[in-house]
Amino acid sequence: QQSEVISNRYLFHSQGEQFVPQAIKDTLPYFLGAVDDTHVAKMTELRDLRHELRAFERRLAEHEAVRGGGISRAQALLSEAQDIGLSDPNIVPSTWEDSVEALRRVQGHTVEPEEELAGEGDAFERLQQERLALSEELHRIKDQFAAAAALSSDRNNYSHEASAQLHRLRSIQLFNQGLDADAARCPLCESQLSEVVPAVSDLENSIRLMEQQVRTVEERSPQMDRVIRTLSERMDDAKRRLRDNREALEAIQASNARLRTIRDRAGRRAHVQGRIGLYLESLPHLEDTSDLKLQIDELKQKILRLEEELSDEVVQERLQSILFILGRDMSAWAQTLRLEHSEHPLRLDLRRLTVVADTPNGPIPMERMGSGENWVGYHLIAHFALHKWFVEQDRPVPRFLFIDQPSQVYFPADKDVDGSMEGIANEDREAVARMYRLALDVVQLLNPGLQIIMTDHADIAEVWFQDCVIERWRGGAKLVPDDWLPSTDG
Repeated sequence: QQSEVISNRYLFHSQGEQFVPQAIKDTLPYFLGAVDDTHVAKMTELRDLRHELRAFERRLAEHEAVRGGGISRAQALLSEAQDIGLSDPNIVPSTWEDSVEALRRVQGHTVEPEEELAGEGDAFERLQQERLALSEELHRIKDQFAAAAALSSDRNNYSHEASAQLHRLRSIQLFNQGLDADAARCPLCESQLSEVVPAVSDLENSIRLMEQQVRTVEERSPQMDRVIRTLSERMDDAKRRLRDNREALEAIQASNARLRTIRDRAGRRAHVQGRIGLYLESLPHLEDTSDLKLQIDELKQKILRLEEELSDEVVQERLQSILFILGRDMSAWAQTLRLEHSEHPLRLDLRRLTVVADTPNGPIPMERMGSGENWVGYHLIAHFALHKWFVEQDRPVPRFLFIDQPSQVYFPADKDVDGSMEGIANEDREAVARMYRLALDVVQLLNPGLQIIMTDHADIAEVWFQDCVIERWRGGAKLVPDDWLPSTDG
């Protein structure tokens, strides 16, 4: 439109409307050929695969959460059942599946009152004995850990002190080995000593012995570190087992506190079995997850392959190559039109949807490129470059470009006298002529692949321009003649 071709903010038609800029950014890579015809289909497939993968991963996470986080709850219920004699207290499942299976047996199990009385409290006693053994084990591991840490500290201190002593003793190597013959003479000033000092050879023997000891200590350092790590892991495991034991004991105590007022033993048993039944009914149906994991792995492989094919890096490389070619045409045409900043390389910025000149002082976008004459010129060269590429690469874009009043900045309507440009400065007339001549050159270059339609007030008195004029709408004439319209006579 007339207001769009002179805009310094918007390069494309309707770019100022909501959602249109993003639509242009999304579709231009396809129309430019940076992505092939299957790209959109592959993007849809990738989106569907990701959605399917998330659904499978949620299912797997639910199963794993029940199996992992549910083991403490299942074992606590089983401990309650064992404490009132509904299950063998010697059965201690190690996995969630085994715990659930034991609870199912408890739910369908009936116990005679005599047997129930005989077995009541066994689980609590077993847990207490287990806690005592775990506490003793934890104390023993702590003592071993403390001893190992102390030994490691002593080893480090010895290694440090021995190394310092070695550095002092190695100074003896500065002196002549022949000094051993007279140990009573000072090796520095050769004066007579009042007492005999150790011979150089004795000191060297001490050096060799100490080096061997330090080397032995340092060689055993990794072994000691492994021992300390192992003891630390064992200590953490003992703490975890103590915590689980405490939770089981607390569950039994809480159950006893709740059931203390229930005198009927059959009622107590029914209460616990009812809680177990409620827990089992709340569990989701958990099938074997091996097939689910296999499906997830296959989906991840498909997604990875599609992501590589649709890699933004690959698309951007193709896009940058195309934009470089467009920029080359734009730079040449900008010099033809003598636009501001035409001496610098130009490029089409698809992120901001504008024309940018790369100068030594940094990029300059179209909105900062001077006056309306430049804005019109940069609109023209950008769209000419795009349509040249569309035609040459046979892209699926309509082969016409419609521009309304590109000369308005040189030839305003108030100076229009039957299209004559006599009242316009020579410099402006030449600029308008260059603009239309460039449009003609582009059409001839791409003939018959592109049609450029321009509506304007300017009427250049040149043969080449007059040959391009198809219609003059003056004196009541209209772009759409009246006889084109349907009759309203019925």
